[in-house]
Amino acid sequence: IETVGPDRIVFATDSSYFPRGFSEIYLREQLKACRSIGLDEGSIEKMFYGNAARLLKI
Repeated sequence: IETVGPDRIVFATDSSYFPRGFSEIYLREQLKACRSIGLDEGSIEKMFYGNAARLLKI
């Protein structure tokens, strides 16, 4: 994040959809980790949704 900034990062997983595979608790833990290192909500939104939406033009 320090090197390229939150505008150039997309959160992703190779796990299956909930409930089989990737569980909601892991996503919550990733969000918690982002907040614990001081990322603001705008940066988190970009990495978890906004950047992918921008790239895919959706």
